[in-house]
Amino acid sequence: MWAENARVWWGTNHCLVYFVFWLYNGSVNQRFTKVDGERLRQLRREQALSQRDLSGITGIAHDSISQLETGKREAQPRTIRKLADALGVEPRELMKGD
Repeated sequence: MWAENARVWWGTNHCLVYFVFWLYNGSVNQRFTKVDGERLRQLRREQALSQRDLSGITGIAHDSISQLETGKREAQPRTIRKLADALGVEPRELMKGD
């Protein structure tokens, strides 16, 4: 009985489910920005900071900083802002241009 009801529910509501899934994933993905990892590393090194030092200043995990520098991760605007503030630059200096 439950499986039959689930099929009926799915059949009548699958468009809504897909829409909500699409809406959620679309809005989440738009909140992330590509970081210019080379520029981030250059600025950090110019100030003689290790990734752990920068982590301590910003509160961003050092492994996240490593992933940002190597391009393995994108960042939320607040992360870019924290890094920019710590490095004394404008946030746009850390964002990768398209």
